[in-house]
Amino acid sequence: MGLEPDVFHLNEGHSAFLTLARVAQAVNKDMTWQQALHQVQTTQIFTVHTPLPAGNDSFPVEKVKHHLGSSLDLYGLPDEQFYALGRHPEHTQEFSMPVFALRTSHFRNGVSALHGDVSRRIWKSLWPHLNEHETPVNHVTNGVHTRTWMSNELADLCDMYLGRGWDSRLEQNSTWERIHGIPDSEFWDVHLLRKSRLMSSVIKCMSTSDRVSPHALADLRQTLRPQTLTIGFARRFVAYKRGTLMFRNIERLKRILNNPDRPVQILIAGKAHPNDNHGKEIIQQVVQIIEREKLTNKVLFLENYDMNLAHRLVRGVDIWLNTPVRTLEASGTSGMKVALNGGLHLSILDGWWDEAHNSDAGWAIGTRDFHSSDDVRDARESEMLYDILEHEIAPIYYSAPVPSEWIRKMKNSVMRYAPAFSAQRMVLDYFSSAYQPALENAQKIGLFSANSKRNLMEHEKDLQTLRSSWSKTEIRSLEMMPKSSAFVGQPITVRATIRTTLPLEWIDVQ
Repeated sequence: MGLEPDVFHLNEGHSAFLTLARVAQAVNKDMTWQQALHQVQTTQIFTVHTPLPAGNDSFPVEKVKHHLGSSLDLYGLPDEQFYALGRHPEHTQEFSMPVFALRTSHFRNGVSALHGDVSRRIWKSLWPHLNEHETPVNHVTNGVHTRTWMSNELADLCDMYLGRGWDSRLEQNSTWERIHGIPDSEFWDVHLLRKSRLMSSVIKCMSTSDRVSPHALADLRQTLRPQTLTIGFARRFVAYKRGTLMFRNIERLKRILNNPDRPVQILIAGKAHPNDNHGKEIIQQVVQIIEREKLTNKVLFLENYDMNLAHRLVRGVDIWLNTPVRTLEASGTSGMKVALNGGLHLSILDGWWDEAHNSDAGWAIGTRDFHSSDDVRDARESEMLYDILEHEIAPIYYSAPVPSEWIRKMKNSVMRYAPAFSAQRMVLDYFSSAYQPALENAQKIGLFSANSKRNLMEHEKDLQTLRSSWSKTEIRSLEMMPKSSAFVGQPITVRATIRTTLPLEWIDVQ
């Protein structure tokens, strides 16, 4: 393509060996490997996407040596220095791809605020001299592409009431505050239209299933109604997402589903990773529970989940259910897509929902507390799920033919989450926190220019000055005002006398 990027962004550890190619490129321009590695580090971003071990690949060092062989010579990296970059302090016989990426990237982030906290805890040992909160892993919360996931019908309403060009101002809160200007009846009609299309897609999906007889399909056509409170649960099936939590108290669930005045229907979809046998077993358990408990007209498992079905679900459900074990969901984005369409989120306080939850636009299952055991946690959170469904969600939804309080929450969902969790906001965050400073680093170095080696040598000299002077820096005196005591929130003045040989422009106060 003829492009020469200055800044590179690595996503997950799989891409970490891009670093080798970049180092080789710099070494070929007559740099030492130390200079080359520093140049790469200062212009590289690494995003870690999951706290799960299965998503953070590591391999025996001997196996990596076998496959790389003598090829490291081509990249200019000495063997021991290379393998040291990928060694975790607690697992020295393993070469960790994310550890290698973290050490060779200056900008590092998780994908939600909570995931940033979790990542700092997980990777703290790479920076043992720092406190956990100082571990240099930040966060940029994920976002979704608005026009891809918003229904055309709602987009048309936005054209009418938010003003032309609203989709060029996605990150501005003022754009979305106008959503409350859409008449409730119009907003609700659009929602019911999308639900009708979802029901048609569900019937079509079930008609291709070997598990559904013609008689059962005919019954389903009669019972599946867009007016019924509809819950969606669709995602990759893996143990921590707890796909069977909603079935923990099956008799109570039946009472909620079959309430004659406030019926509920649940649509479940998803797949397991091809190599995740336990995930496949969870899907089997869900299907078996539905059939054994005779829930086939109330809880439907939709096969062959794909992006087309995902579009129908996130645009057509009333409630999006999410039940991960807290701190194991790095971000999640399906709930953002639902919120963008006015759906309401019902979720554990994990991933993006931990920072997004607001009672005016959704519900939280459980708390941020840790439990004494997994069983205690699951029991409490499943009962809270039933309580919220039975005593909060269903009464509001069925409060009127055009439920104004429900519609208010739907509009709040769009108003709050469309700007805050758009891909546009996400990219702007990456630009300000990583891309722009990385590009500035590239410009300072004079990346791949005739001056780059000289600039790096000057930077190395500065680093040597910093290392030699830092140990000689000392605080000679310290004085605080007031001297005796201070109230919480009261400003205090600190005066310090510091002896240092560092240039004053290098010193800042935190």
